[in-house]
Amino acid sequence: MEELKRLRDAIDAIDGQLVELLNDRARLAQEIGRIKERDGRPVYVPDRAEHLVTRLASQSKGPLGEQAIRAIYTEIMSAALALEKEMVVACDGEAGGDAHFAARRQFGSSIRFSFHPGPEGVIEALRRDKADCGVFEEGHPHIDKILEESNLGLLSKVVSDYGTGSTFLVVGRAQNHA
Repeated sequence: MEELKRLRDAIDAIDGQLVELLNDRARLAQEIGRIKERDGRPVYVPDRAEHLVTRLASQSKGPLGEQAIRAIYTEIMSAALALEKEMVVACDGEAGGDAHFAARRQFGSSIRFSFHPGPEGVIEALRRDKADCGVFEEGHPHIDKILEESNLGLLSKVVSDYGTGSTFLVVGRAQNHA
């Protein structure tokens, strides 16, 4: 029992350090958010997020693998995005549907989600500034035309490992990388 207590005490100490470091990271993210807002830059930059996760996963010497690092950092980045801006992601369909699941996989659980009927509803939410990004299933027959007629573009793709295993598009305003 003494050994178990010692190990749990060590974990408690590390957890305290992690929370302190996460709050330091969050304060930096808030400052980045202020700079992005001042300069008119987008809050969500998918290439930056993917680069960060890939780099950290490659640096991990275990026992945490890439999938665990990705899950942890998706949530850390989600909390940071929520501090930078109250971000809204428009999803095709209903809460708990495939597009919502893909959006949560991409953005984590700290982001606010809205739900719309069909890709057209998602695009309309983006056009009316009711959402920052939108998520819907790839393969809609008119999506290229819809995107061409707006200031929206493809930001990233998410392959769902739930339900249909489909690919979902993440769309938003054309971005200058920040």
